[in-house]
Amino acid sequence: MSSVLKAAARRCEVVEDTWPCLIVGLPQTVDDGVVAELRALFLEVFAREQRFVMIADTSGVRGLPSASTRQLLASWLNEPTFRTNIIRFNIGTSTVLASAMMRGALVALHWFWRPASPQFHAATRLDALDWCIAKLEREGVAIPRALATYRQALQS
Repeated sequence: MSSVLKAAARRCEVVEDTWPCLIVGLPQTVDDGVVAELRALFLEVFAREQRFVMIADTSGVRGLPSASTRQLLASWLNEPTFRTNIIRFNIGTSTVLASAMMRGALVALHWFWRPASPQFHAATRLDALDWCIAKLEREGVAIPRALATYRQALQS
């Protein structure tokens, strides 16, 4: 994936070599800049026109986004083009939620936004990955070696 944002400029951790499993680790603080970064990333993802699963790892987040950032995020996730592309390309998304506070934030987000694809809430990245791999297998998508290797590394 040619990146709109160079890896050094990213605040989110983005693991792309496990495609069709996109892994995004959110930074400690989620603000309007992170939302803009995610928007740019998804433009690239949708441009591929390929089915994928995603892990959204929130375990590094250390506080709730501001109300204005939550509203910005909800507005973006509700945009018709975004929702159409999620329905078309996203097989499912697993969100790693390590804290009760983040589970509460997700509940609050769902007041403004209903997911357009299957969702799973995992305690660990390994649990999230196993769910994503199962979704890929059910869709008949081959599991690339890099994804299997990544899973082995998580088990270590």
